[in-house]
Amino acid sequence: MVNKIKNLNSYVEEESQLYTCECLSCQIGSHYENWIPRWLIGGFLLPILWIGNVLIYVYTQWHLDHEPTHAEIPLEELPTLYEVQAKIDKTHFQISKQIAEDTDQVSETTVAIADPDCLPGDLQYYRMQFLRQTASQILESHEAKRAYYQKWTLRTLLALVAYTATIILLAMAYDTGYIN
Repeated sequence: MVNKIKNLNSYVEEESQLYTCECLSCQIGSHYENWIPRWLIGGFLLPILWIGNVLIYVYTQWHLDHEPTHAEIPLEELPTLYEVQAKIDKTHFQISKQIAEDTDQVSETTVAIADPDCLPGDLQYYRMQFLRQTASQILESHEAKRAYYQKWTLRTLLALVAYTATIILLAMAYDTGYIN
């Protein structure tokens, strides 16, 4: 066995800033986000609200630009060498040779996945990881907002169809003489 010092990683929850999509569709859609469920319920008394829900969906999700975007991240928000070193010091600790040997005996195979262009100790590597995480958060927030609108619009359309079918059935029942 090679006499290298092994490090174990401890789980420490990171405090990270949440980045959201800043496309026009998400920005304007956030103004109407709370009204959609209210208008669905209110549509049972005033069905024109259901048409308003569908129009809001069409306007915010189809008419407006809905490509995920975000403002450029300033250099001050990227991790610095000090922050990277503090994170490494907080999450890694050395273990004794005996524990390392026991760990190697328990798990014979080790799989390492690394970016060959960047070394893990390199500041560029950690900045790239930060940007990947940020891009992932932006895309997730955009997709969550679109899924929210799709879900409530589908519910609105189902309510509109059920309401219309009920009115048609009642009108047919009245015409045939079942309801006097």
